[in-house]
Amino acid sequence: MKATTLRDVLGADYYQIIVDDLLEWGVIITDNQYEPGVVSRGYDISMAYNSKAVEIMILKDTFAAKLNKVKHVTASKPESYIRSQLKYIEIRHQEALQYIDAKYDRTTQLIDSLPSEGLYGSFKQAIEDYPDVDFYSISLKDEDKYDSLLLNEADYLKSVMLCKRNADFAAIQNIVNRNFCFKPDYVTGRVYTFITNLSRSLRQFLYHKKYPDTPLVNIDIRNSQPFIFCSLLVDYYNNNLPADVQEYIDLCSEGKLYNVLMAEMNFVGDRKAFKQMLFATLFYCRNGWADKSKDSEYFRQKFPNVYAVIKHYKANDYTRLSRLMQTTEADIMIKKVVKKLMRKSTFLTTIHDSILTLPEHITEVMDEIKYYFDREYSITPSLEVDYVTRLYADNMCAFEAA
Repeated sequence: MKATTLRDVLGADYYQIIVDDLLEWGVIITDNQYEPGVVSRGYDISMAYNSKAVEIMILKDTFAAKLNKVKHVTASKPESYIRSQLKYIEIRHQEALQYIDAKYDRTTQLIDSLPSEGLYGSFKQAIEDYPDVDFYSISLKDEDKYDSLLLNEADYLKSVMLCKRNADFAAIQNIVNRNFCFKPDYVTGRVYTFITNLSRSLRQFLYHKKYPDTPLVNIDIRNSQPFIFCSLLVDYYNNNLPADVQEYIDLCSEGKLYNVLMAEMNFVGDRKAFKQMLFATLFYCRNGWADKSKDSEYFRQKFPNVYAVIKHYKANDYTRLSRLMQTTEADIMIKKVVKKLMRKSTFLTTIHDSILTLPEHITEVMDEIKYYFDREYSITPSLEVDYVTRLYADNMCAFEAA
């Protein structure tokens, strides 16, 4: 949580005292890793006080009033429209709560079944061995946030997974309590809501308040982040595209980049693991790390002029590229697509690079996404439609846009 938020809610004179006391009492711990403008100091609940989250009511009116004041934000018309649509989204919360408890129990049972030596490596391998089973895990890009030695201790690893279960619990309760958690990012233009904060595996429990028996659908850009990067390539080369850049754009537009690279690299693992590896060793890391990474070596050799642009945008600040991609995404999906669809009163909400809607709106949403990418950058995305509601899980379908 940002220090500014703590000051606003707890009071400027008290928040640091409270944090210091909690640290002294051993209720919370900190990594003390702080670098202005780069890394925020991390805090976590200590293992001695870590348990399954429960919901409590805030009884002090003055504190509740301050908390509510923080939630009020200014928003553009498309952003306000997204917020207005959240009132229609409900969740089958009892089923969702049962799901996360079963997922957590399954994860801890897996940890307990593994040998203590090299525990975390065995844990990751076991998850890869069962790609169709939903376990709590740590994404590749987040691994450096944890002590690698402690991850090999069963109690610590289980406490990390408990925190993830508790985050899911909080996300479910936000929907139940109509706590929209609406927050526009004034830097990138993205919008964060209780839907963007919800784990992908929990979307199956969502439904439209007025149409509880109608499945919700998610319209997603295939290979979305690599595809959105194509817009930066077009701007950088001013349509005078080198051959490898054109090949990259073609693969992204066809939604085939991941599949082609996985096959050519003989990658052992599932698609999710490959995506995490590609982002962690190429797009979202420092240039020095990417230059030396064995995992991204094949990409650098296959697409040298693409990699040159990646390096260009990360030269002085390796986080700049991800922000630019998020800005492009929000410009298309919110400022243009949502702005157009709101005039038709289309039910929707954004999940960053995808749009959640009803089946009756599939065609119009897909048409607008393709139209604006083509108009702005002369590139056309491959779109995928997933029926996310659990009621229709047996009839899930996905198809590629023509």
